[in-house]
Amino acid sequence: APATMPAREVEKIAAEMLRPMNQSFGSVGSATNFHTYVETVYKPAVLPLLATTTQNSYEGMLNRYLLPTFGDACLRDLSPLTLQRYFSRMGAHHTTVLKVRDALSSVLRSAKRFGLLVNNPLDGLQLPPDRDGRRMKPFISPEQFNSLVESISEPYATMIYVAVWTGLRVSELIGLRWRCIRADSITIEERYCRGDWAAPKTKSSAATIGAQPNVIAR
Repeated sequence: APATMPAREVEKIAAEMLRPMNQSFGSVGSATNFHTYVETVYKPAVLPLLATTTQNSYEGMLNRYLLPTFGDACLRDLSPLTLQRYFSRMGAHHTTVLKVRDALSSVLRSAKRFGLLVNNPLDGLQLPPDRDGRRMKPFISPEQFNSLVESISEPYATMIYVAVWTGLRVSELIGLRWRCIRADSITIEERYCRGDWAAPKTKSSAATIGAQPNVIAR
């Protein structure tokens, strides 16, 4: 514990640490420092199991928001009320709030799985409402799309053409092999993203979809 913590509080932590050890569980419990857990357990043991894009997102949220705020706290200090106050006062864009919540939830879920927490204090968290509302997404006309494709060099022109006509994710498009292309359909077997091969993002994504003749010909 920090040297500034009162002796009585330290005794409680010591008792909490010794109890599971004496019961042969070997866990240091919720007295573990948040920064220490993230750097010595979560980042080396849990983060590498996630997709590369998810790793980059979570690590960015941890380094920018969570470690500066909760780095000196014990895991048990992250109570539901403490976390609710933090997210209620965050004041960031709603998308950022969601990313921070997801990163913190991943950390706390792993701490619960490893026996350092009994419950995930994020359960039941209520996020501030999205005040930006739904905005109309920009779009281009078929004529503009054809002009765009004609102005791009290969193989990117064909990649964009197939992506727009089929709705494939970029990672799924890059992961296509010749065996995935049939006379009137395309089968999504795997994806390739930032150097990593993996299964499609969702189970429903691993499917065979119909494709127009112009797409197959292209």
